[in-house]
Amino acid sequence: MRHVYCKLFVCIIQIIIVSGPVNGSEEAESLIDAILQAYEAQLLDIGTGLGSATFLMREGPTGYQQTEELTDIRFWYKGEKRRTDFFETATEVDAPKRLRSVADNGEVLFSYNTQLDRASISTLNPISDRGWFGKDFHPSTLLTGWRSLPAVDMLRLMKEKQNQDKYKPYLQRTNEGFIELAGKSEEKLTHQNKAFDAVELFSFVFDPKHAFRPVSYYIEQQNTEGPGSAYVLDVKIRWLENNSGVGYPKSIEFSSHSVLSDAELEKGPPEGLDEKEWLSFKDRESYWKIIVEEFQQNTEIDDKLFTLEGMGTTGATLINDHILGSIQRYGSVRIAEEQLDSLLNESKEIKSATRETNVSSDLQIKTSEDDLSEDEMDVHENISASANFSRIGLVIFVLVSLTGCVICLYAIKYLKRLRHS
Repeated sequence: MRHVYCKLFVCIIQIIIVSGPVNGSEEAESLIDAILQAYEAQLLDIGTGLGSATFLMREGPTGYQQTEELTDIRFWYKGEKRRTDFFETATEVDAPKRLRSVADNGEVLFSYNTQLDRASISTLNPISDRGWFGKDFHPSTLLTGWRSLPAVDMLRLMKEKQNQDKYKPYLQRTNEGFIELAGKSEEKLTHQNKAFDAVELFSFVFDPKHAFRPVSYYIEQQNTEGPGSAYVLDVKIRWLENNSGVGYPKSIEFSSHSVLSDAELEKGPPEGLDEKEWLSFKDRESYWKIIVEEFQQNTEIDDKLFTLEGMGTTGATLINDHILGSIQRYGSVRIAEEQLDSLLNESKEIKSATRETNVSSDLQIKTSEDDLSEDEMDVHENISASANFSRIGLVIFVLVSLTGCVICLYAIKYLKRLRHS
């Protein structure tokens, strides 16, 4: 079915694009519809897949030293299910060390931090939990675009804007035989009673011979968020060759440069950022690159991979279950979250490790680093530790008491012998 769609769409494009650039909303709309339908046809044929990749992230304020992070990644998908494991980069001496795993089965999201041996369970939110660049390697993400790169959303936006007089789309065939869909939007805006021009430029390049795979995106915005604001996004994609089924990229380069306007800075930092961090975003550059090292398609994958058990959790793993509102160790009895506060308050009254607690030593509490502070996590550990310590102290006390009794009996016998002698 997909191949039928693609042949039809290629015929449409060949009719539309004869030579040179072609202006007009009808032609642009036909191309956008063809691309969107080609993507939808591919999404019906996801199948299964697994692979490995490296993810390089370099970002920071323009003109200053930027932070750089390199992560090794393994990924799996089966239909809508998906999982990503993150590793420290391997060295010549040490093998890669797994840092964390994230998976979802289409309904539930699982997260496991192997360093802290803590996990969480929550209801899946497809909008916020999926589609992030460098984290989600499902083919649907690659076809529709990441949160930072909403390719299909941008195409739909272009389709909506194409009938506006301020929006001027055009089509043209590139020297490489690709098809470029581009547009320009201009608008008069005012700030503090001063008028200025806001300009948006879009350019999407697709390969019509391979189901309209995206080859590059370029987005530029000037003054759209106030005088002086700027944003440039440049993305380049190379695709694996000779693979059956849904296409998969070989590499993706993502670079961006953003400048905040005075109007944006005046609003102050958003929630979660302090003033210093907020100012670092005034002029900021980012460069992300994914290189797919290995990829296998339509291979057998066990559903267990998309569960906490499949991630390698053990009886010692602390788990925070947001769905059931419970905290426990993996496979143990649950404790409701409302009971947690009372346990924490009670534990704060412990003045020494030998003091009695009202919590049994076999009480197992689970949590995750996302929802509880490190102090609270230590409290959970101390509750069990103090109870165990109390038991040890009781055993020692009994042994000492018995020893004292034996010594006393021998002393009494010795004194009786002295009297008789």
